[in-house]
Amino acid sequence: PESVPLSVNIGAGNPRWPVRAFPDVHMAEMDIRKKNERTNVLTRLFFTNACNDGNQASCQFSLPIGAQFTIQELLPSGKTHTLDQWYAGGVSPAAWEGFFGSQREISGFEFAAGKRYRLEADLTYLSIYHRLFKDGFKSLLIQRGLWTLDPNAPLVPIPPIAHLPALDSLSTTPPLPVVSPLAPTGGNDFQLELNQMRALLKGVDWPPYIEEMCGPEKCANALSGQAKLKVGVEFTLLGFEDGIGKTADYRVWRESSFAPEYNTPAQALMKAECK
Repeated sequence: PESVPLSVNIGAGNPRWPVRAFPDVHMAEMDIRKKNERTNVLTRLFFTNACNDGNQASCQFSLPIGAQFTIQELLPSGKTHTLDQWYAGGVSPAAWEGFFGSQREISGFEFAAGKRYRLEADLTYLSIYHRLFKDGFKSLLIQRGLWTLDPNAPLVPIPPIAHLPALDSLSTTPPLPVVSPLAPTGGNDFQLELNQMRALLKGVDWPPYIEEMCGPEKCANALSGQAKLKVGVEFTLLGFEDGIGKTADYRVWRESSFAPEYNTPAQALMKAECK
């Protein structure tokens, strides 16, 4: 506690976690892919779990990443029409930076060439959005018969990923990554994956509620509504070629009460390059 603010002490033997975060987030590449009657929106955020508090204490712990995504059509009248909204969640390891991805199937709406759209990621409540994502994921597993409400019971063995019913709606391109980067040997240790998933879903003391969100020069209270962190992109859809949406005329932006803000046109979106 002398080095970094911690979560409330709820009794001996219960872990405490840092409640101050230094998230640096930017909108990165996104894709719209269409296959048959399904349209998938794939998006990435560039996320940095860094410290600027001098002693580098806060970022030596994992940080929950929780985001509320919203996609809207920008109407000629200047108003917006919300097409869909969803939660995405993940975990940033200590002192990590990289890309955090999300994928969503949009149903009941057809993207049209020549129209302008807006994709926003709200990360104001990192831990709350993470919990909402986790609860939704748990509900999906229960519906699919892969999870039991008994927290002491093991997960039902998951069938091969290509046949997992919950993933039927995912586009097959780009291909899914290797399932188990967590295994020490780098192999697909499904038992390890099941144990990791079980710990994530039944844990009640993590993630902690982030109390302060900080930038390079100041912090804001995250529980009183003073903190704000939103990133997004506006773009025009030119049309589809071989199921892949062609987009142009980007404008990327960030709104924040503790990190530098910007709103600027861009020729392209940030993406990963493997060298």
